[in-house]
Amino acid sequence: MGVQTLNEAEFNLLGRGHQFKDIMKSVEEINASNFSMDQVSIDLIMGLPTQTLDSYQRSIQRTADIGAGH
Repeated sequence: MGVQTLNEAEFNLLGRGHQFKDIMKSVEEINASNFSMDQVSIDLIMGLPTQTLDSYQRSIQRTADIGAGH
């Protein structure tokens, strides 16, 4: 999944064609399916405008908390 960031403010700066809540809905749908989150990769971007090391680390932690395999 090309999530880019799990920080809603950073995500909103990207101007994607979907909303932050859609990311979490997708995670919920994966959890409700036959797929396991350990079969899912979440892509994050480092160096977004206004992103700090702390906010990037929080995105990484949230990715781990979600249970993504990569």
